[in-house]
Amino acid sequence: MSSRELFAALRPYALPTLVVVLVVGSVSYSGVLEGVGAARDIDARYFYIAARCWITGRSPYNPVVYSATYYQVFGSIPPAGFVAYPPTLMLICLPLAAFSWPMAARVLTMMNFVAAMILFWACYRLVRGSSNSALTSKQWIWVCLAGTMGAIAGSISTGQTSVFLSAALALVLVGCRERRLWFTAIGSAVATLKPQLSGPLLLLTLFFEPEQRRAIIVAGGIVTAACVYAALIDAHFINNYLGSIRAYSQLAANDPTKLIGLIPVLMHMGSDHATAQAIGLVSLIAALGTVTWQLSRAGLRLSDDAVGTMLTVFSSGIAMPIQGYDLCCYAPGISLMSTQALPRQLWLLIPILLIWRPHIWERFVTLIPPNVVTGIAVAAIFFALLAIALHRAAQPGIRIAQFGDR
Repeated sequence: MSSRELFAALRPYALPTLVVVLVVGSVSYSGVLEGVGAARDIDARYFYIAARCWITGRSPYNPVVYSATYYQVFGSIPPAGFVAYPPTLMLICLPLAAFSWPMAARVLTMMNFVAAMILFWACYRLVRGSSNSALTSKQWIWVCLAGTMGAIAGSISTGQTSVFLSAALALVLVGCRERRLWFTAIGSAVATLKPQLSGPLLLLTLFFEPEQRRAIIVAGGIVTAACVYAALIDAHFINNYLGSIRAYSQLAANDPTKLIGLIPVLMHMGSDHATAQAIGLVSLIAALGTVTWQLSRAGLRLSDDAVGTMLTVFSSGIAMPIQGYDLCCYAPGISLMSTQALPRQLWLLIPILLIWRPHIWERFVTLIPPNVVTGIAVAAIFFALLAIALHRAAQPGIRIAQFGDR
């Protein structure tokens, strides 16, 4: 074989190989290797203590138990004496209890890295399934953007669980698209880590993916088992759990004006918190109602409609603001931008770049807080997708195109 023939044979693999190298390199360097100072594994400590509590039959929702365990491990009083996650957190954190600190932090980092690779693979499968052929250059670019989001690295470096959530949501979509029950079941169970983010997708999956209802039942069984165990070891489980959520919402880091989404944008513009919440809730209901109307009228599954899927994904952060590391939950929606016509891709690219690497733009935009700029980008994508969906819904007799709506 001549060198020219060899080059021709290898050429189709050049771009996919480059994208894989970029994604693995980005996640490895920014998430695993790069120093982030005191922020490194800052949240992993809370999950590690929760795992130590659960594995020894004690409740991390009991602030006395949690604080005592934290002091035993770290020799200090915890900044926050609670864990404000549902019991399904144990699906992720229980393995950490087998290790001492800081080895447990390294284990969580590697688990997060694996989750990031699953997210990348699932985004690839979503785009591949949308065209039923090898990915084009434009499609690979969108998959690369989804796999190299700054929020992925941020979540890994701080020891957060947002990458697990994002990978779970992407697995649910792949499971529905490819009719793989266990993908949907595992993804749905893990996605309950942050129900405020996964709720819209799980709700529409339940109603518009009839072949996956067995998977939802399996996921429900897993969630129920986790809740039952949490209740068995804590006689005041519900009160303690609700109390941890209330305490979590009072932390300075969770001030709505410092978070990302529609509500912080509206509050920056002068709205009070209650009014901003009401507008966010109405916007979410409008989005889910539009998707429901379209799918019911056309008799399609959610996974058959690209715009409906993207709108559902970007509904997170509309009725409730999110942290910066939670932006990675938009990765499946970003990858599916490749299903749209080129003009749509181009005018949605700017806001997507603003959430892809928010910190890049901080030096250029100084008059508006960075979280508000990112929130404007999230809201712009959401309302653009809602406008596209409403435009199609307003045209009677036009069948909703499946993936690749032009």
